[in-house]
Amino acid sequence: MTVRGGKRILLVTPSLPYPPMWGFNIRVFSILQELSARNSVSLLCYGGEPDAKARQTLGEICDQVFIVPDVERSIAQRRLLQAGAVISPRSFHLRRYVTSQMQARLTKVLRDGAYDLVQVESSAMSSFDFGNTPVVLDEHNLEYELLQRSNAVESSPIRRAFAANECRKAEREEIATWQRVKGCVLTSERERAVVNSAAPNIPTAVVPNGVALDYFQPTTSPATPGHIVFTGLMTYRPNADGVSYFIRRILPAIRASRRDAVFTAVGWGLPDDVRSLLGDGVIHTGRVEDIRPYVAKASVVVVPLRIGSGTRL
Repeated sequence: MTVRGGKRILLVTPSLPYPPMWGFNIRVFSILQELSARNSVSLLCYGGEPDAKARQTLGEICDQVFIVPDVERSIAQRRLLQAGAVISPRSFHLRRYVTSQMQARLTKVLRDGAYDLVQVESSAMSSFDFGNTPVVLDEHNLEYELLQRSNAVESSPIRRAFAANECRKAEREEIATWQRVKGCVLTSERERAVVNSAAPNIPTAVVPNGVALDYFQPTTSPATPGHIVFTGLMTYRPNADGVSYFIRRILPAIRASRRDAVFTAVGWGLPDDVRSLLGDGVIHTGRVEDIRPYVAKASVVVVPLRIGSGTRL
């Protein structure tokens, strides 16, 4: 345990923020680094057993790291939870992250730690009981907007009905969270205006997402002709939807004039319906330790997103 000066802050997040290899974790890890430079910051999250590199890195940044084991849910259990959300006043967005194990650990950590502030990463983690400790919410997305935009491109009537129900509840919950916390951090001025309109009495601030300029540097290596690249976490639905849309609707139009075009999706995880589109110059790498070589070889980097919230770099 490393004890620093400044405020005592507990950062609560739904996943272990190391390695920082996708958007959410990159933002959380960067915030951890910046906060710990001037404050005593501890981390509470869901996750598995961290490897040696993660333990060392987070140990250098955080005073303490508390990990609650991930809840492993089968597809059947997930569908049951979604079905319960249909008749519940609470959305699936909130229900999926709430566990008695996390609440018990949170209560103990707050009782033992005498924290000045809790910073919650995503409204998905906002429904726990934080006692009397002030809470600041870091909104990576406006989650109800993400649901609304997902619903707009959904083709299944059953999923559209579920998403419409989720949207209504998630919007109500998210606005109630803004009105309850002591402050809210957003990624853009547009989203700040939305929060200020719904919760005019709470302080808000914009902390934009950024790029590590010392890590991503221009390269002189030649691009591969006809090579198209997308990078992102493929288990994140907006990314999977964008990749599927690009392969089905955009790539054929490109190949009408450029038959040698090859598309590579770089990132961990891929839903089965998107995996079925692979082959014939459509490649999925899976998880890679470094995306820079793939980006460097690309003639074109695409971001074919149709849904989402927050900002995307």
